Amino acid sequence: MTGKRILTAADPSRGKQSKNEVKPSTPKPLAHWQIHAFTVKRKHVLIAMEQYTRYAMVFADLKKGDWEGFLNLFFERWINNLMWQGEALQLWSEDHLTPMLNTLMSRFGKYHVTTGTDRSVQAHLNQVRYAFEDNALRCNTLPNNQEQAAEFDEWINNGIRQDKALKEWFFPADRMLLAWLGGICDADNEQQQRIQLLVDDLRRSQFSDYLSE
Repeated sequence: MTGKRILTAADPSRGKQSKNEVKPSTPKPLAHWQIHAFTVKRKHVLIAMEQYTRYAMVFADLKKGDWEGFLNLFFERWINNLMWQGEALQLWSEDHLTPMLNTLMSRFGKYHVTTGTDRSVQAHLNQVRYAFEDNALRCNTLPNNQEQAAEFDEWINNGIRQDKALKEWFFPADRMLLAWLGGICDADNEQQQRIQLLVDDLRRSQFSDYLSE
């Protein structure tokens, strides 16, 4: 069983249902998520992928139709993942959790859902799905929706991807971090550029170590 939904941060009263393919565009960072539903070992699984950053989060063994439960897990995982990522780079600490959560919910807590798909996003979603299914086959189990799923998110979002429209290679984790800095932390261009340089240096070091082995 598969399904495709677009979750958009907006006023629900303004939402419109559409069964057409989503036209390619430059989405507002953080605001548009494509949802892909399927089953593994007879369990319902959802992948949420943010359209601009291609950042993905996987939710396993969900109750069918429990939209509220999914959204609670979605926002909890999203902010926890970014908290851990930022703490590892010493960008923020636990003291920033509540302010960032309040900003996240005030700016992106309202939403509406439409049917449809963006083919480019769906291609990356399929890659995440295949990796998840392979992992479930090897482990003979599904990850829980806490640390285990977060670890899978971290692994999959640190894999390099290609943006054919922009003709560039990127890491979803890096794109999401920079989008979060601008969309949640209100970092200015200079601050974002400084973090971009830091992230790029870490990536170069990472691959330098890999190539020297």
